[in-house]
Amino acid sequence: MHPTSLMMTSSLIIIFTLLAYPVLSTLSPRAQPPDWATTHVK
Repeated sequence: MHPTSLMMTSSLIIIFTLLAYPVLSTLSPRAQPPDWATTHVK
C-alpha cells in the first residue's frame, strides 16, 4: 500500500471511531455505571 492510501484509511478509521463512540455509549449505558452504583460498590 502507498503511504497516502494508508494515511487515508487510518484517518477514516479514526473518524469512524469518533463518530461511533458516542452512539455506542448511548446504546450501552452499562459502559459507564451511574453514580449511585459506584457509591454502593465503594
